[in-house]
Amino acid sequence: MRRLAILGLLAVAGCGGDGETGESGACAAAVVWKGETYLDEGVKAGPRLRPAEELEGGVTPACHDTSPRDPGERDHPTRLRAIEGVPPEVAILHRRRLQMNVNYVIEAPEHPLHDLYFDELDVGPRGRIRGASCTVDGEVQEVVFGFAINTDRGRRTVLIREDAAIEGFDRDGLPYIERGAAVRVHGRCREDRVVARRIEPQR
Repeated sequence: MRRLAILGLLAVAGCGGDGETGESGACAAAVVWKGETYLDEGVKAGPRLRPAEELEGGVTPACHDTSPRDPGERDHPTRLRAIEGVPPEVAILHRRRLQMNVNYVIEAPEHPLHDLYFDELDVGPRGRIRGASCTVDGEVQEVVFGFAINTDRGRRTVLIREDAAIEGFDRDGLPYIERGAAVRVHGRCREDRVVARRIEPQR
């Protein structure tokens, strides 16, 4: 699946170097605005990602991946821009590259960048769902195109279909799932993966 390939690319981005800045990839791959972290999606500005107004308060986090106790490492300001037609809470541009707040569920059709990803990049599980019908409770541990949860049977990766119903998780009128959320996932399970058809808070 293309989504799994993108997950791998993002993992690599957290380890490699950045030729433009000289920063390590773990630092260059993310920016912070208004307390929210945005990840570099490897997509450049273009006809469907037009720069809009400049945003104040952008920060590139300190790089602690190689020297976590280095007192010389610190956050520093950086220039960010909004994207035409996209709320900056959802996604922004940094050095003309798309940075997304991945807590907003891009698999949801109402996400303003849903069509860009599903039509042009063809990400996400489609077609026949394989595996046994299941309901899984867990706590969200990591969010990047779907999310990972800790359950009483170990860690599982949750993939989200475009037609999945997401209930009880909302911010700014869009589905929003963040780390630490207690979720109940209904779908189909195969090995350590769950393809979600409905996601709701644990009762």
